[in-house]
Amino acid sequence: MKNTILILFFSALISFSEASNVNDFCVADLKGPDSPSGYQCKTPDTVTADDFVYTFPTANSSNPYKVAFSPASVTEFPGVNGLGISSTLVVIEKGGFVPMHTHPGGTELIYVVEGELIAGFVTPGKDYMKTLKPGDIMVFPIGQLHFQVNSGKGKAIAFAAYSSANPRLQLLPDLLFANKIPTNLVSLITLLDPAQVSKLKARLVTTNDFVSSFRNSQSAFVKDMPGLNGLGISVERTTLSPRGSIPMHTHAGASEILIAVEGEITAGFITTEEAYVKVLNAGEVMVFPQGLLHFVVNSGKGNATIIATFNSANPTFQYLPNQLFGNNIPSDLIALTTDLDLPQVKKLKVRFGGSG
Repeated sequence: MKNTILILFFSALISFSEASNVNDFCVADLKGPDSPSGYQCKTPDTVTADDFVYTFPTANSSNPYKVAFSPASVTEFPGVNGLGISSTLVVIEKGGFVPMHTHPGGTELIYVVEGELIAGFVTPGKDYMKTLKPGDIMVFPIGQLHFQVNSGKGKAIAFAAYSSANPRLQLLPDLLFANKIPTNLVSLITLLDPAQVSKLKARLVTTNDFVSSFRNSQSAFVKDMPGLNGLGISVERTTLSPRGSIPMHTHAGASEILIAVEGEITAGFITTEEAYVKVLNAGEVMVFPQGLLHFVVNSGKGNATIIATFNSANPTFQYLPNQLFGNNIPSDLIALTTDLDLPQVKKLKVRFGGSG
């Protein structure tokens, strides 16, 4: 009986370990069918670090809106499958704009890198509009009509992050006019003049609680930006000096997408079976599944700037060194439970403010 219990215990332990590994991530197998529950997972032995890294391609802005979208959703970036997060690089030429649109699948957070934008969203009772400059961010609640207009003298560049691996984009002009609904019906249900509807059909049928600034703060979590409350998204900007690093840490409350804006970084995360490490240059992104230990190191010759977005308004940070050594647990117990030498533990406790 005792042996049977032990066998059952270890079987359960193995099953739990395997389930935890499976649930760490689910890299999409794009060769299989898409479904309401998402793509099937690639087999773990075929997953590499490249599955968690993506480079934004150069998109074409030769369209009526003078805007180029380079999305990094699940269909372009299979590593975000099931993680509830994705991103888009938005380039708006002078005089261009992103027309009224919605994302029915996710909340959006936009971060301006270059130029100037007028951005806003509309609710039944009120509109919220701001002029955004480099370092500013704005959040758009899920499903709300919103827009961005290049109001500067040159090109505007922004990164958008979403609280979904597949937020979906619905441009209002396309929805209303790039269809086969008769002009008189569209006119009736939109209150637009028939001549206006006909003109747009001909053009398209072929085709402050919500604002924060990184100039004043390096993070935009719910405590910094109350408009994020309940929207399931947040962002942080970090500049690392040469050889600077963000030590091993986890976010118990969120998956993370890391965008390299300037310089070169080495980033990675660790599962119970493998480490996934990549060198990232400006314009490349990497995703870290929720709860997994990960790190970032400036491996370039100059400063490195990164933007981290999370699918939570309060992702929580748990730095491994602080957790292990910034406490009052006796040093001998820490040494015993981490396999570290006792002098090493005592040295790090002094550094991180622990006692015992």
